[in-house]
Amino acid sequence: MKIGIITFWQSQDNYGQILQGYALQQTLTNIGYKSFIIRYGFHEKCFPESYDERIFAKLHVFFYYKIVKDALKTFFCRNNKYSRNFNAFRYKRMNWSLRFYNYLNELVINPPKAEVYITGSDQVWAQLLSNNENRVFFLDFGLKETKRIAYAPSFAVKEYPKALNQILAEKLSRFDAISVREKTGVEICRNIGFNAVEVLDPTLLLLGSFYRKIAKKSKVDNYAFVYHVNIESSEDIYWDSFKMYNETHNLKTIATYANPDKGVNMEFLDGARYYYPSVEEWIGLIDAASYVLTSSFHGMVFSILLHKPFVVCLRKETLFSGNDRITSLLSKLNLESQIYALGRNVEQIISNPIDWKTVDRTLDALRSFSVDYLKSNIH
Repeated sequence: MKIGIITFWQSQDNYGQILQGYALQQTLTNIGYKSFIIRYGFHEKCFPESYDERIFAKLHVFFYYKIVKDALKTFFCRNNKYSRNFNAFRYKRMNWSLRFYNYLNELVINPPKAEVYITGSDQVWAQLLSNNENRVFFLDFGLKETKRIAYAPSFAVKEYPKALNQILAEKLSRFDAISVREKTGVEICRNIGFNAVEVLDPTLLLLGSFYRKIAKKSKVDNYAFVYHVNIESSEDIYWDSFKMYNETHNLKTIATYANPDKGVNMEFLDGARYYYPSVEEWIGLIDAASYVLTSSFHGMVFSILLHKPFVVCLRKETLFSGNDRITSLLSKLNLESQIYALGRNVEQIISNPIDWKTVDRTLDALRSFSVDYLKSNIH
């Protein structure tokens, strides 16, 4: 049985994005299924760049041409400090559709062959249906008899725009099974007449020991690791307080970021050494850190999986917010104490002992429920 997955996959700096796709594929492999990610060019169009590439594309070997091209580019640009080698991870560890698609219409006319389509995880349902092209993320293509499953997509909003509820209901009606990543998603579906279950983000379906096997060991010791996403300044992560803690405890600071605004310098943490690791190095940096400071959901997730002391700084609340997925998970694991707010004692949060055995037992139960959801609905 083949399973085609629609998700985000093109980032060159968002570790959570690439790891959630990898984890879902690995989980499907573990339960006995072959899967591939459908190369839909949402963030960045997949057009061939030259006449030669158009010829390769027509011969259906473009993907392999691009593997060689990107490998050579990585080799000759290896001294570029910003190169995180995401393509190397993708090509080595993940499976892809041979064909690439730039528009919904291309998927409708010539859909990838699969018995099951899965949409998710990530914030794929944050792409509002006011844009017709976003029907891709609601699997609005393929044969009628193809099974359609939503696995842990996020709406990334507390309320879906009321003007779009009718079209949302229409698209959800084609699904054989619906799951989401947050409580707010369950409510959005319920409000328009659909039952959805809450499941784990795919990265949590695998054990920390699995990720350690692919991690690259850090060569640095005695450091705090900071991974910040979608913040605008050091004040958003209360850097002065944590910088003081690090200096008091003689900790170096290694930092990296994921930045949706390409070309903007986000190295604003005074005293931190910025580093741009590969996916394997990023996991290794978390694993070897004295503690992790993050504004990222997946920065928090991997701290939990690797049993690492961590502190989370929530983002400024807007209509589109990623905080619910953070607070939902921490609430389930009884780890809300790891959220920092101005005035809290940094020393107390970092040194607060976490009962990892209890956390793991809770995660095991949630993991079993989520994997069973996949198994039962694929069958």
